[in-house]
Amino acid sequence: KITMTKEPSHLHVEGRLIAIRDQAKEQNKKIVLYEGPVRDLCPLAPKNVNTMATASFAAQNLGLDQVTGCLVADPDIGAFHEVKVEIFGPKQEDGRQFKITTVRMNPAALGQVTGKQTYVAFINSIKMAGKQREQPGMFHVV
Repeated sequence: KITMTKEPSHLHVEGRLIAIRDQAKEQNKKIVLYEGPVRDLCPLAPKNVNTMATASFAAQNLGLDQVTGCLVADPDIGAFHEVKVEIFGPKQEDGRQFKITTVRMNPAALGQVTGKQTYVAFINSIKMAGKQREQPGMFHVV
């Protein structure tokens, strides 16, 4: 499950999500706009779900249909975009289950997007891959 939480004005949504986003703005309260398969969310929030779609592709055994996407409008989040990723393992006979949770907070001034941070992270990944390539015995990107 991937949950993205943003200030309502940062959510560039389409269709039925527009009214829900606007309700969060008007009522100044946290509202879940969508929770369901990432595939169905992509056309409703194409500018906001690139992280979700990429993670869905990375989880090859799950993909866009089995990864749950959750999009949240929260007026109180301020100058950040939050991405929370929860990974669950299979349930054991006694009901216990492996779980990993990670949360990333991207700084984003009101009205701005995190595209700059995404670009910088991508460039740094390329640089790191280049450095690893120089080390003997390391895997490298071709």
